[in-house]
Amino acid sequence: PPGTTCPMIEAIHGADYCILITEPTPFGLHDLELSLEACQMLDVPAGLVINRYQGDPGEIHSLAEKFKVPILGLIPFSMALARSYARGEDPMQVLPELEEITARIFTQVKEYVT
Repeated sequence: PPGTTCPMIEAIHGADYCILITEPTPFGLHDLELSLEACQMLDVPAGLVINRYQGDPGEIHSLAEKFKVPILGLIPFSMALARSYARGEDPMQVLPELEEITARIFTQVKEYVT
């Protein structure tokens, strides 16, 4: 769940790993920092995926370093992807590189938890 409300805390409590998806926006950064604090407080390891990535992780990279979490993957900004999502279409058909991005993310998480 987005943010750090009770459903988010309940969802990650006792988890082996938490994948946090964020966007390079002021609201995304704010929620990301709160989510990273929650993971830290609950002692749940986490990794980041940047959605709508446009070439510079900037402050997200700084937060990743501050909380010592990896950036697992970058999903590029794509209007075609946004349109397909709005139409309920398979995003892998519109942006085939998502398959490789997703595979790398899961490989990294699997290596961490095993």
